[in-house]
Amino acid sequence: MDEASVLQVTDPGAANRAWAEIDHQLVDAAVQAPITNPLRAHAVSDRVENAQIHPQWGLMLSLIWVQ
Repeated sequence: MDEASVLQVTDPGAANRAWAEIDHQLVDAAVQAPITNPLRAHAVSDRVENAQIHPQWGLMLSLIWVQ
């Protein structure tokens, strides 16, 4: 980062490339963790059968049937 700061004055193009490389290194080294845990409730009738819940899309309406 010190090198990129020095280059900023003498060679802006090289400084931009250096800052981009620093940015890529920081992003590659970053830890990723979910910050939310969404909970969904699905209320269905007692007559509903084969109610399946997909973790991403929720209630699979094409699979349920009613007695």
